[in-house]
Amino acid sequence: MFWCMQRTNVYLTEGQTRYLESRADAEGTTRSAVLRNIIDDAAARPALLDDEVKRAFEALAEEYADVSARLFADDPHLGVDPLADEQ
Repeated sequence: MFWCMQRTNVYLTEGQTRYLESRADAEGTTRSAVLRNIIDDAAARPALLDDEVKRAFEALAEEYADVSARLFADDPHLGVDPLADEQ
């Protein structure tokens, strides 16, 4: 298997270095591998959070649909279009 990686330098505090060393020792791997795993885990999370936020806003939109319809009843150009971002 061919891996393509770029070298980078990271400045860590003494406490961060101790944590990284102890985690690498506990996992039987290198500090670099631990950092890559931490970054991969963090990079995978935003999509889940985005979906959670979207669901929360959709639920609020449904809950307050009647209220917003009354607020914007006098101007058909105002309001929230839930499908606007999907077009």
